Amino acid sequence: MLSYLKSWLFLFFILASPAMALLEEGGSGLALCAGAGIEMTAPSGWVFDNETGRGVGMDTVIYPVGESWYSGEPPIIYAEVTAKQGRSFDVTVTESQDRSLPTPGREIEVLTSADGRRARVTEFRAESRTTVVAQMNAPGFLCRVVLEAPDQEALARGLPAFRTVVRSSRFFGPKSADYQAAVQTKAVVSLTTDFQNSLTHPFPKGWKLVSEGEGVTVFQRTTRFGFGTLGVYNAVPGKKDPTTDFESAWRELAEGTFYAGRAPKAESRFNDADAFMMVGKKIVDREGSPMTVTLAVFSFYDRRAAVLAAFSDQTMAKDVEDFIEVTAPFLPFASGDWTSRKSEPRESVDGEIIILDDEGWASRSYRFGKDTYTHEGEIYINKDRVIRFEEHGAFSVEGGRLALRSTGGIWRELDGKNTVVSSRELAQWDRTYNFKLIVVPGVPHNPYLILYGVEENDLDGCYGTFFPGAFVYILGYH
Repeated sequence: MLSYLKSWLFLFFILASPAMALLEEGGSGLALCAGAGIEMTAPSGWVFDNETGRGVGMDTVIYPVGESWYSGEPPIIYAEVTAKQGRSFDVTVTESQDRSLPTPGREIEVLTSADGRRARVTEFRAESRTTVVAQMNAPGFLCRVVLEAPDQEALARGLPAFRTVVRSSRFFGPKSADYQAAVQTKAVVSLTTDFQNSLTHPFPKGWKLVSEGEGVTVFQRTTRFGFGTLGVYNAVPGKKDPTTDFESAWRELAEGTFYAGRAPKAESRFNDADAFMMVGKKIVDREGSPMTVTLAVFSFYDRRAAVLAAFSDQTMAKDVEDFIEVTAPFLPFASGDWTSRKSEPRESVDGEIIILDDEGWASRSYRFGKDTYTHEGEIYINKDRVIRFEEHGAFSVEGGRLALRSTGGIWRELDGKNTVVSSRELAQWDRTYNFKLIVVPGVPHNPYLILYGVEENDLDGCYGTFFPGAFVYILGYH
């Protein structure tokens, strides 16, 4: 059984990353455990989260909406499975019992899971916390759904939700199509966290969206004949050669995810969206059954993006081919750690985010000398309100980090007649950005200076349209 240890919190902040993101009130999904899976549904008012706990070994956590499960304060619910390895159910229960729990436990009730399994519920009460465990027998495995409550108030809140989760649960063994698809999906997602979202694509009919986060969008489908996983990988720097890009992508994605071995010979062609791509296919062995792995790589502006599919049901081959044919790259601005979003005329003024009207605009610039900088900006909110500022200071660069040591500046607000209405001194504000310089072929202004690692603020404004989470300056202008 898992418990609230301080080392967990340390590991969480070090390792947790957004992968296969599903963080949804009342959501449901398959919790991947050691060798098998348990499908669970969060009740209303509770979050199904298979994102934030993976760095500390918890595939899925269910907890109350609006609370942080890793704080140790709210009740949490999670699942475990233990292989019986030829042992009886009762022997497995005894031998795999968490030795940190007080014994004996008190059996409080029996519930029935959604797939008809008898769930024996036992309460283990200690001075610091109460643990409630529902234990179910499954072919080859002992399944547990666990409620951890740090105090009696949390226990009272958690028990009704726990009962709902147990009753919603279903076991999926290691050979089930749903479990295999979920495992492959997790492998696809876990390979990437810092790539640019740069492919436009349809929603494949009959497939389920299981992840749409940083770096990759993943669809999944299961039938009585098998499963399929379809991942759209976002852009990374390329090798300036389509064949080399394909081989690199195969090694990083197909070989790393599906153990697909060396890259096959790829076919070069334009798809129906007039996008040039390299496509390769290979049949690999998946636990004694054939599985087709297909990779399509788009090379553009010295970058590459990819669609990776794997399926054991051969009727899905047409789905994959149709999907690839209408997928189009959008790569000119793609590089690094950002994903595109809808454009909004947003600005930060006096610490608040405002939406500019149709006439509104803003311009900012950094000018760097030998070791000093000047930062200037003008924000045209409307014809009656304009803001101008100027900031000075020193800077240093180390690796990919830009450190600014501000000496202050001035912030002025003007009316429509260009008369200063108010002014104030800018406080000294030392900050450090991560930065990248990007040269975009075929556009009139270069290079792009991308600054990230600092929150939206009055001096830099709001994050860029193509690089949310970052400020974009072109030839020094923002």
